[in-house]
Formats: sequence, structure tokens, C-alpha cells
Amino acid sequence: MTLRLRRTALAVAAATALPLIVAAPPIAAQDDDHARLIEDRTATAGSDKSEAPQVAPTATAEQITVDEETEPVAPGLVHTSFDQYGPRGWVRADVLTAELDQPGLALDYLSSGQVSNPQPLSQMLQREPGFVAGTNADFFDISDTGAPLGVGVDREDGLIHAPADGHNTSLTIEADRTAEITDVYLEAQVTTGAGSLPTTNLNSPSVARDGIGIYNSFWGDVARRRTVDGATNVRAVTVTDGVVTSNTTMPGEGPIPGAAVEIVGRDTGATALEDLQPGDEVDVDYELKEPGPVVAASGNVVLLRDGELATGNDSDIHPRTAVGIDDDDDRLIFLTVDGRQVNSRGVSLVELGEMLRDLGAEDALNLDGGGSSTMLAREAGEEPAVVNSPSDGGQRSVPNGLGFHVAPGSGELTDIALEPAQDQEGSRRVHAGLTRTLVANGHDETLAAVDSAPIWWADPMSVGRVDRPGTREETVVVSGLRRGTVRVSATDRDAQGAIKLQVLGPVERIDTDVEQVALPSIDATRGFTVRGYDRDGFSTWVEPRDVDLAYDRAIIEVTASGSGFTVTPRVDSGSAVIALAVDGVQTYLGVTIGLVSEVVDPMDDSADWTASSFPSVVQAQRSVVEGRNGAAIALDYSLTGTTATRAAYLNASPAPLRLPGSPQRVGVWVNGDGQGAWLRAVVVDASGVNSTLNLAASVNWTGWRYVSTTVPAGLQGPLTFRRMYVVETDRNKQYGGRLVFDDLTVESAPVVDVPDVPAVEDRVVLKNAELGADRWTFAVLSDAQFVAAQPDSRLVAQARRTLREIKAVDPDFVVVNGDFVDTGFDEDFELAQRILEEELGDLPYYYVPGNHEAYGPGDLSNFRAVFGEPVRTFDHLGTRFVLLDSSRGSFLLGGFAQVLLLQQALEEARDDSSISNVVVMAHHPTEDPAIVDNSELSDDKEAALLRDWLADFRVDTGKGAAYIAAHAGVFHASRVDGVPYLINGNSGKAPAAAPSDGGFTGWTLVGVDPDAKQAWLRAQIRPHVDALRLSDPGVLLPGESVDVSATVVQEGRQVPVDYPVSASWSGSRHVHIGPAVEARPRDVATYDPESGELVAHREGLGELTVTVNGASQTTQVAVQS
Repeated sequence: MTLRLRRTALAVAAATALPLIVAAPPIAAQDDDHARLIEDRTATAGSDKSEAPQVAPTATAEQITVDEETEPVAPGLVHTSFDQYGPRGWVRADVLTAELDQPGLALDYLSSGQVSNPQPLSQMLQREPGFVAGTNADFFDISDTGAPLGVGVDREDGLIHAPADGHNTSLTIEADRTAEITDVYLEAQVTTGAGSLPTTNLNSPSVARDGIGIYNSFWGDVARRRTVDGATNVRAVTVTDGVVTSNTTMPGEGPIPGAAVEIVGRDTGATALEDLQPGDEVDVDYELKEPGPVVAASGNVVLLRDGELATGNDSDIHPRTAVGIDDDDDRLIFLTVDGRQVNSRGVSLVELGEMLRDLGAEDALNLDGGGSSTMLAREAGEEPAVVNSPSDGGQRSVPNGLGFHVAPGSGELTDIALEPAQDQEGSRRVHAGLTRTLVANGHDETLAAVDSAPIWWADPMSVGRVDRPGTREETVVVSGLRRGTVRVSATDRDAQGAIKLQVLGPVERIDTDVEQVALPSIDATRGFTVRGYDRDGFSTWVEPRDVDLAYDRAIIEVTASGSGFTVTPRVDSGSAVIALAVDGVQTYLGVTIGLVSEVVDPMDDSADWTASSFPSVVQAQRSVVEGRNGAAIALDYSLTGTTATRAAYLNASPAPLRLPGSPQRVGVWVNGDGQGAWLRAVVVDASGVNSTLNLAASVNWTGWRYVSTTVPAGLQGPLTFRRMYVVETDRNKQYGGRLVFDDLTVESAPVVDVPDVPAVEDRVVLKNAELGADRWTFAVLSDAQFVAAQPDSRLVAQARRTLREIKAVDPDFVVVNGDFVDTGFDEDFELAQRILEEELGDLPYYYVPGNHEAYGPGDLSNFRAVFGEPVRTFDHLGTRFVLLDSSRGSFLLGGFAQVLLLQQALEEARDDSSISNVVVMAHHPTEDPAIVDNSELSDDKEAALLRDWLADFRVDTGKGAAYIAAHAGVFHASRVDGVPYLINGNSGKAPAAAPSDGGFTGWTLVGVDPDAKQAWLRAQIRPHVDALRLSDPGVLLPGESVDVSATVVQEGRQVPVDYPVSASWSGSRHVHIGPAVEARPRDVATYDPESGELVAHREGLGELTVTVNGASQTTQVAVQS
């Protein structure tokens, strides 16, 4: 029976109970040009996702284990994978646990058959039948011969190679099936007529100084002269069947015949071989000094000895492979840890030892790590596959490994493992009305594959059904019928298996995993997958059979492929739109074919460019200098004078540059100065929204280099290029320099016009309704971003205005969700405190820090001095609030203790009958709704962990959960796995999206009904209203209809009164608010806020009124016959 354990609940290793901060008391019972210039909504610490976030080592041992899955590989052999999150970041690990006393299971040495011929581990496992799992083993001479440094003992061939001096510590398996970590040594000699010559090496990558090495047919093709590089006195004696056949000063090349050995000496070892002549008889003997193990392979550092750490190296972080032995010496534990990746940082040797000890090891040895770390394992009824994530992006060729072999079983079907046919995330989910394909992997008692064509059925049949029940098939299609869990079973002879699928609600919207399919040439192909979402945000990928496609077949061909589709072009240049429909729900995907590179500006005229800087102490000047081929523009900058974030800009002048076609990449030649500044660029879409792109994470080079970046697909064209700039966020780095720019270039594809899809409207936002008297309320504001140096600025005025509007509606309390200030100096927080106290009076507030609260000092020390600790929890009328610190871009960088605090707060709320709901708040959203998704938590796995925790809490307890953030410069709401995610837009700083997409200033009023199960949380999004306009419907005839709309005017922005703006519509006595079908006999007209349609019914007069954030506008409704 296949066992699969997927644990989304979490385990904490060595965790001490954290005091939960409950009922924490609330705090207290410039102009906008710089904000637009710095564009640091994307310049937050940790925003580069190219590698996993790391922090300095700490003494704490808390680790959170998630996503743990366990699969049997063979009787006595189990594979477990898991992720672990701790104070130093994420690691992903895989474990093979083997019972050495299990009959039929054996560990053996793996190789290519030639010591000097590395190859991928998967090929080694395929050399002989019966191998089901394995890992890489020894360190090796990676840059030259490829030979391992330590010992290799094979069950069949015995001693294959011996350890070089200093590489003796090895894992050994004895004939009694016990394991040991011990030092092994070569005992070898060459006996001639003159006596015995001690021998230092056997098939080693190099011969020891003054030593003699033996090379036999196991060595391989690599020239033996490479084993004596640098030696001036060398001898190579070939012995066949005990007789010398040659003695030269040049070691041989190519393979060594099976009956021959080559004896290679260097220095004094070479001298000892000089007198041997062809025809001389020579005996060559070699073995290990101690009684020989049946299997052996070497490592380097002992990690554990008798359960105690045997290494102190806690600084070098790398991918790792290691092996441990339990206290009875009959259980092996192989461990690989991924590293040098965004999902896994790697571990130190100390951490590696601690992990193995936690897994049950008493003794442990480090094996070769880095890019060599590889583990393969099979699932029941399948072939071995790579289960870890090698840091090189794929398997590295290695010289040897250790593999588990299983004796042949009966070959009779004993069990069936049922799995989704496609191994994709979410494959155990299916939408109601759609399908999922399952496959049956039959196996015998050893888990070896056996053909099976079982009979399938589903239970309950009201939730899901199988196609063609009662027929025997290796695969089956399961149809979801209604929301719930369906158990799909299969039986064949005496074998059976089962799998549970979660049936989601019907699809309400769909999208694709790519914004656009960009094909650079007719020879290219690209794939995409379709994903569906139900009304509660539960999602999964959609099988190709459930997707209807429409497209121009003269331009492209689209074929189903695995879990998605492959697009193949049929023309050299062109564009097309794929219309996709799933159960009547549509979306569109643009396809472009061909690329054209064009220099949009040669950058040889200073009149076309201007320099600017932020803040004012930063210096920036532009000039014309010699370029690559002619003139170029130099930007001289000085990022000094302040510890706040600094930037120097080179701006296209007098207006942004038009980018031709559909831009795919934009780049420029840069003569670098090696100072390490972050180089970025800004493009502007047709709606005027800026998108910031990364040209180089660090200008760490000198001389000319071409740098470019991808232009995100989906930006509304035509696009323009606004500026490029250098930015420094590290307060400790103060420097200046010169960058020279030449030939701004764009790679463009043909334009593709993709139809718009209606924006998703989440029901957490009240579009046309009041919160109601049954809800208590709290207010959220964020991103005012003023500075103390300008206490009378527009931004300060906007902050004060927002607080006054909040005060007027009398919420229970206020949450300032970050970036209230622009820099975090003492004087900024003093002004912030004064503003809050003056405007709110005795209204309680909580202040959650954003990234700007740390700008300048580089930490929250000044924030703490005025507003206290940034992380806290409190309960209010049945709702638990958890306020977190994401000021450095992630929760980890704000202190791992708050992650444990969140965990504890959720766990305690599960069983606390006084808690009905939990609201988590932090400045950074888990996902930026913008196409350029820079304004979100920098650690995707951390964001996913938060989403999993909240979803699990919601599903397991039935209680409400929500996450409220800010930072993205847009008002937005979404839903993931039943949990609403609300983003509060800016209160002062200019927004980062078009007004119709939530890009306006304002605040949010949140209402909570502690007794409601589904609609427990609702929000009113309240824009600032400088003016409110309501269109005039004119005079209507009975039966006529007209669209009536409202617009909020704020600082030159025209904001449609439509989602996500919250409004209240009301009518006079005979003007009904609602659909026309609800009209009463006395009604003059009806107005439907959802459609915007005003329908005239009978002669008369009335009034229609709209109210937004306390401001109202009324228009007359006149109907005449």
C-alpha cells in the first residue's frame, strides 16, 4: 500500500514557548515630486529574488517544517522530502531512510564502471537492474581527471580505488549488514626481484609525492600522465600477467587491458622503478588494511560521533549530501539539502549534523556537496527519478555514488498506487464540471512495476464520477460534480488502491501561467497552462480536454501537451490571439512571432537627456563624452550626504521615448565604474503607469557591457521609456562614480491586440452598500510618505485629511499600515506622532512599520523609540489581530521570532472559543497585483507559507482569516483558498496604477461581524473626494434607459465610481435602487448600480444621489410622456 503524507500543518523543532502578546494597548489613547522620482516602491531591501534570503547565524534552534511528504521506495526504504524554515532562511531537504537488516535490500557502490569517467547518477543506477534509489558520494578531482579522492568498494568487484592520503574517512558496510563511519587505509605493494616497494595509491587522481600508484582496468581512458602533473622524475611500468612489458618515462593513455596494470612512480618512487626491465616478474598486491568491508565510499568531515557534533563549521553555507547511522548501526539515513537557490539557501556543516541528529543519526559523515548533491528515488511502480533540486540546474556528472538495490520480487500484482497522470501542483484538485486524469501504477511486494488495468469507481458519486465505470483501464478520467471530497478507488485481481480528490466549486474565472507567448522566431515553441478559480479563490490547473480554443490557424498551431499546450508558429513574423474558454468562462492570450532589434536613441545628444536626483543632497550631472562608436551620455553621481535611499536619474527629455512595436526587452550599453550601484529603468504604459525594471542588480564591472531586461508582457501599449537610474538602499554605502550610457535599444515583436477581460471583483469590497450597524469597524491608512523637513507639504496635508475623515466615522481603532513617513529619522517620527495625536485625539491607533520607516537609519530603532515594538497581537471583540514587521521586505528579515509568534497566535486561536476570526496585517502584500510584481514580500515561499497557514486555519476551524497589506500603491482585493487579501492604497503618495484599477488616494474602513461565518469581513474603500460628479440623464420617455455614472475628482485624477470604489446610491421616493425587474407600480424610474442603467417607467420627477466617502451629489430624474 502506498503511503503519502502531505503535512501542511507545521512542526517546530526545539521550540520554546513564546509569550503571546495579547491585548497589547494601542499607541496613544514635502511635496510629491520626490516620491515620483525615487520610485522606491520597488526598491525595498530584499526585493531581489535571485537567491534565498539569509541572515546571520543565531543561537536559536527553532525550525518550522512544512510540506513534508513520505513515500515508500522499497520494503525497508523510505523517501521523505520537506521544507524547513528557520532563523537563517529556507532549506529544502530529501531523506532516504534504510533498514539494513531488511531482506532483499542492499546498499552498493555506484559508478560508471571507470574511475575517471564521471557521469550523472541516474545513468549509474541504470547500469544494473534492481537499483531503486541513491545519492552521490565522494569528493573528486573535478577540474582534471574526474577521479574520486577516497575509497570505492563494490560488492561484486571489491576494492576499485583507494583513498588518497587525508581522504580516509568513509562509510563502510560490513558483511553482517551493519554500517560504520571509520578511517580506511590502503595496504599495497609492488614486489620485484629486488624486494617490495610500498605503494601509496590505487586508481587515485594523483600519485603522492615520492610515491607509487597502481592503475588497472577500472581506471578508464584518462591519460595517467595527468596523475603526476608537475613532476619531473616519472616512471610508468606496465605489467601484464605478472610480467613487465614496458618501462617508460611517460605514463600511458587510453584504457588499460583487464590483465594489465600500470605502475606509476614519481620523484623517489620513480627512481625505485627505474631498474625494472621487460620480462621481469612483478607481483602487485593491494587491499585495505582492516578486514575488508563489502561496500565503502569516502566523505570528508565527520559531522556526528556518538550523537555529539564533531564539527564547528557553522559559516560555510552550501548544498550538501551526507549520511548518518543510527545507534544500532543497522539504519542508514542519507540526506541531501538543496542550496544556492531562491527556495533553499543550503546549510553549514553544523546545521547538517543537527539535521541528521534530529533524523535519528548517532554518527554522520559529510559527502560531496555543492553542485554534486543529487538524490534519486522511485515511487511505487515507477522508475527512479531525481527528487532533489541540484544547484547546477540538473545532474552533475560525478565519479561515484551509493545506491540501494532490491532483490527481484514475485512480479505478481500486490498493490496499486493511484496518482494524477500529471505531476503538477494542485493535481489532487478538480473543479466541479471539469476533469482530472488519474493513472494506476501497479506493483509487486517490492514496489517494482507490474502492469495493471483495474476497474475504477468513485465515492460518493454525487461529488465525482469516473468515466466508463466497470471497464478495465490503466488511466481514468474523473469528473468533478459538486464541491467536496471524492475517493477514487481501483481494483485489479486482489490488488487495490485509492486516492482522494478535492472537488472545488465551478470555475468563475480563468487565466494562464504566462501573460503572453513570445516566439522569437519560426523555429521556437512555447508552452502555457490554463488555471481555473472558483468563487472562493480555490484554484487548480485545467486539463487541456476541458479547454476550448479559437485562434488563427494560418499563423500558429496550438497542441495539447501534458498539463498544458504548446504553441508553434507557422509564419516568420506576425501575431495572434488565442481565445480560451472553460465551462463558458473566457480569457485571451496574445502570441507574437519574430523580434526586431532597434536603437531607439543613440544617446549622443545631451539635449535629449536631463539629470536629477533624490534627495536633494545627492548630486547628479550629465554630459556628452566619448562612447563606443562616437558620442555617449555620462551620468556623474554622488550617492552621499544621507543614509536614506539615494538615487541619481538620467531622464529622457523633453518627454519619454516611444518604444516601437510590442517591446520584449530593453537594454543599453553601460561603461561601468565598479561601484556596485543598483541600475534600474522605468517604462510607462498607455495609462501613464510607471513600471520599474532591473537592468543590473549591481554595477560591479568596469568597461563596456550591454545590459538588458525583459519588459513584462501585459503592459498596455504603446510603451515609452522614461528614465534609467542608479539607486543605493544600504545606509552604510556612501560613494560616487560615473556611468556612461550608449545606444538605448529595444527588441520588439509585432503588436498584438488582446481583448480586455473584466476585472475580478472580490465580494470583500462593498461596492454599493453600507457596512451596516451589526458590524464594528476599524480604519486602515498607509503610504502617506511625508518628511519632517516639509511639515507643511501636500503629503502632510493629505495625511491629516485622511485622519480627519477617519475620525469623522468613529471607528473602534485605526491601523497605520506602514510608510506613513518617507524616512525613518527621529524628527520624522516626532512629526508623525504629533500628527496622529492632533488629528485622532483619543481614538486608539496601531502603527505597523513599512520599508520607509527603516529608511535612513537602516532599522527600526527610531521607530521603536517613539511607537514601541513593531510586532504585536491583540484581541478585539472576538477577532485576533497579528501585526507583523515586513520593513525589510520579508518577515524573516524582521526577525524569525515573529514567524513563530504568528504560528502560536493561529494555533491558540484554533481552540479559543472567544476568538471567531483572525486578521493578519503587514505592510507588504503576498502578491503585487501589478504586472511588474515588485511590490510584494520578497520571499515567495514565505508568502506561500502565510497563505497556507491562513487557508488551513480557515478550513480546519471554520473561523475567518484575512490578510491586510499596503505598499503596492493600489487599492485591491483578492481571495486565495477562501481567505480574503486586501491591499490598502496610498493616502498621500501618488498611486502606482490607473484610477480605474485602484490607483487613487484614500483609505479603507473595515467592518467585522463576529457572528457571521462567510461574510464576517467587509470593506469600504474610500477615495479622497475633491469633487464628485454625477452624469445628467436628461429627460426620458417611459421605457427609455440611459447609463448614469459618477466620477470622483482628486488632484487631477478622474476616478470612476465603480469597483473598487465603495459608494452608496439612493433615490427619492419614486426612484428605486435596483434592477428594473424590481420596479414597483409607483416608481418613476429604477437605477441599477451594478450595470449603471437608469430605466424610466412612468411620468414623474425624482432624484438620484450618490455618496462616496461622505461626499454626495444628486441629479434630477425626469420622465415625460
